[in-house]
Amino acid sequence: MLHILTSTDTIRDRLMNYFAWNDLSCLNAAAGVYERQRDSADLSAIEAWVARESNGPFARDYDRKFRIFLELIGRNRT
Repeated sequence: MLHILTSTDTIRDRLMNYFAWNDLSCLNAAAGVYERQRDSADLSAIEAWVARESNGPFARDYDRKFRIFLELIGRNRT
């Protein structure tokens, strides 16, 4: 069986590494994938995923970092 990551999956993976480890190269990679795959990346699904993942003590940090991602790609939170 061949498993292929979608652009949305790839962005989520890179954002999780950015959120957890403050790895700016992962933030830039997520933004780069979004910019190049804008038509296939599901920003609503990514935002819903961030909302689910940002429970507990890291909620503010995840939210702040996601806003940085949105600013980087030229989008405002809806």
